[in-house]
Amino acid sequence: MMILSKLNLIKKENLLKNHSLQMIANTITLSRIFVLPFLIVSEIQGHSIKSLIIIFLMCLSDIMDGMVARSSGEIGKYGKFLDVTADFIVILSVFLLWYFKSHFPIYIIALLLFSFFSFILLSLLKKKMVKNKIGQYTGTVCFAGIVIIVFSRIFYFGWIAEIKNIMYLIISCILIMSIIENIFKIIIRSKNFITDYYSQSINRRS
Repeated sequence: MMILSKLNLIKKENLLKNHSLQMIANTITLSRIFVLPFLIVSEIQGHSIKSLIIIFLMCLSDIMDGMVARSSGEIGKYGKFLDVTADFIVILSVFLLWYFKSHFPIYIIALLLFSFFSFILLSLLKKKMVKNKIGQYTGTVCFAGIVIIVFSRIFYFGWIAEIKNIMYLIISCILIMSIIENIFKIIIRSKNFITDYYSQSINRRS
């Protein structure tokens, strides 16, 4: 009995520890949204160095929340959704700000929205957070693009326009590939759903 009690106590302690780690990871994830207003103000005021520091902190939080969540031994569904949503809010906010301020390509914003909502639809159809082979790198590529574009403003190069155009192309490509992947999986999932529903209807009639 004593051994069982100790095992139960250890199990409860581990569960409590894992829960605490997941809460810390979620807090780190939310910090990106809390810091976002400072980034927006910095961009409006044209303080590129300050913007770059804030973006680096956001990228660091993106790395840290994953490390903390994995150290708990389990990444919760809420944590996954929160991480993806936080990245989407930050990236979309920066892209929209740039669009109204400096003519950022509207088609990239449209691709970002399409990519995110197709991902949400696929997750709803599968009833779980999906991890796509291409889609999982979308946030990383977009953040890298933001860093490079802001960095190129600080250290003004003669070929700054070329840097922007290259990053626009890379971001567009990863978003398009992510959308294609999501749509392909949505079609497969929908076909399976229709087939299962049809089979169940036939079995009921039989």
